[in-house]
Order: sequence, then structure tokens, then C-alpha cells
Amino acid sequence: MLTRADLVDIIVDAVARRGAAPVSRASAKPVRAGRFLSDWELRRMRVPGAGVIRVPRGALISPLSRDWLDYEGVRIIYE
Repeated sequence: MLTRADLVDIIVDAVARRGAAPVSRASAKPVRAGRFLSDWELRRMRVPGAGVIRVPRGALISPLSRDWLDYEGVRIIYE
């Protein structure tokens, strides 16, 4: 079973290979590229009934979040 630290390492390695901004492993937050948005965070950001969610430019969105957004018909606007 993967621990939270294992998942953080996997995500950090994937972002680093992709050529994104440097990431601090201690905090698991990108230094300049924005932040990682999970399914739970996007659900909290969505206004009930809204078809759009505004996220910071450079934010990374999890694959599960993208599936949920497609299912709900919600568009993402990067600001």
C-alpha cells in the first residue's frame, strides 16, 4: 500500500520529468508553477450549479479531477 509520502514522491518525480518548475520535496508544493489541485479541492472550489471553475495559472490537476470535471461538464479557466 502506498503511503502519502510515496504518492508525494511519485508526483514530484513526474512533475520534474515533465520540465515544470522546481519542487520542494519537503513541502510537496511547486516553487513557481502553481499548485496541485485534487478532486476534493476542486469540488470545494465549485459553486453549486456552476459550469466553470477558475484555477490559478500553472495549477496541476489530477487525472481523477479531470474525469470528474468531464463527467459533470465543468470547464476549467486558468487565471
